[in-house]
Amino acid sequence: MGNKLIFLAIGLFLGAVLYGLYKFLFGGNEVSDVDERKEANFIAQSINDGIVILNDKGEISLYNDGMANITGWTKEDAKNLIYKSVFKFVDSKNQPIVEASNPFVTIIADNKEIDNADFIISRKDNKSIPIKVSVSKLNPDDTSSKELIGVFKDVSKDQKSDQERSDFISTASHEMRTPIASIEGFLSLAILGTQDPKVKTYLDKAHEQIQKLGKLFEDLLTSAQVDDGAIKYNPVNIDLNELINKLTPEIKKQVEAKKLQFQFSVASSSKSNEKTVSPVFHINADPKHVTEIIKQLVSNAIKFTESGWVIIGLRGNQESVEFYVQDTGKGIAATDITHLFQKFYRLDNSETRDNGGTGLGLFISKSLADMNNAKIIPESTVGKGSVFHVIFPVIK
Repeated sequence: MGNKLIFLAIGLFLGAVLYGLYKFLFGGNEVSDVDERKEANFIAQSINDGIVILNDKGEISLYNDGMANITGWTKEDAKNLIYKSVFKFVDSKNQPIVEASNPFVTIIADNKEIDNADFIISRKDNKSIPIKVSVSKLNPDDTSSKELIGVFKDVSKDQKSDQERSDFISTASHEMRTPIASIEGFLSLAILGTQDPKVKTYLDKAHEQIQKLGKLFEDLLTSAQVDDGAIKYNPVNIDLNELINKLTPEIKKQVEAKKLQFQFSVASSSKSNEKTVSPVFHINADPKHVTEIIKQLVSNAIKFTESGWVIIGLRGNQESVEFYVQDTGKGIAATDITHLFQKFYRLDNSETRDNGGTGLGLFISKSLADMNNAKIIPESTVGKGSVFHVIFPVIK
């Protein structure tokens, strides 16, 4: 059950305990059904989120001020109405959703609680607002009962705040790209034009740092585009072997710059009738997305590897095509694995924090992989390194 329903249950329980204690200390008759309803109604009205209880007939028997604020229907108007008259769920185009998707219908049909699910509701004034919905049976032990309790939370302000933050990041990142590119260009010219070894050392370090700054803003911009749903998706038939081969010179240069060894390993060829048959690794995906995923994973591997190897591997079978990025770095603790793809998540380790970064690389990679119907599966052993598998379905 969702947190709001738990809090409501705790509130009802405490209210009942306090009322029972009052009756024990001061005497009186047993609590009547009327008293219990008044008590439940009092507690519900004190909660800011929307609370509704439906009886077996689907009629509204309890409806608090929070729900009135969300739906635009007053308590007086909504009381005893069939819930369909008050709760009108719509899609992103403001069209009514199918009956089977209605949370009050779903819970009766599937007998499963709905916890903090995203919906859009059309208010009485026809204004649509995004909400979080949790619905549960009021008497879960009674399989024949259709009494329901629902908790609605208006998240329009939260979404507006998120959008404003995303817009700021997007604007700032975009505006910074041009001056950073200019600085990087001038530094490159200065490096080529100097003969002084000491000056060249300083310029090389400045060039390295401006590249890191450019990567930071690029990641922020991509992250904002992911949040906005503004990432373009143009899938085509890709030969993954060919794509990685084109990236290999650039990747090898980055790996060897840190004095690491690099290898691109492709699954061995098979022989048929004495002729070598090369594996073909075709996927249906956006090449820009796949390129970004490879670069992000390789960048992470380089960042957290002080000695040894960075390997890109490619293999496949009749069901899937997989590339993987493997390193001999510090490795990742099991407690961190489940959080790796969260935005801005960074390993809670002083050594890894010294490597810098925004914690956006894996979030971006996972988002792009999802968009291309691929899975990213991490494996790691602390002190021995990590491997990230990216698996695509084959074209059929």
